[in-house]
Amino acid sequence: MIVACTKANITAMPPSLAYQLVDSPDHGCARVEWHDGPVSYSAADLLHASQESPEDRADRIDAAAWLRGHLVDNGGEAKPNDVIGTGRKVGLSPDALKRAKRQAGVVSRKVDDGWLWVIEP
Repeated sequence: MIVACTKANITAMPPSLAYQLVDSPDHGCARVEWHDGPVSYSAADLLHASQESPEDRADRIDAAAWLRGHLVDNGGEAKPNDVIGTGRKVGLSPDALKRAKRQAGVVSRKVDDGWLWVIEP
């Protein structure tokens, strides 16, 4: 399970945290066991995922796998327009690729001459 903030007016959004409920026989109830460190899901991601159809989910998974493979083949980074252009040639929409970035472990990084999509280390 994940705890995620939905709104923060006067501060940066805090990271989301994951936990699970585990049996605690000594106390006769469940207890919370927190996972190490934050997770990369926002409240919006979690709400969107719950509305996603199985077909859309499969398309996103396919797009994420293609995106990660494409970036690995290109040294771990590429310009977004190049990625989107190549993705179109294999039948992936720009929106599908943008939605797949997080799942693929890809971030946008500003460089002198624009932006790059980079595989997170």
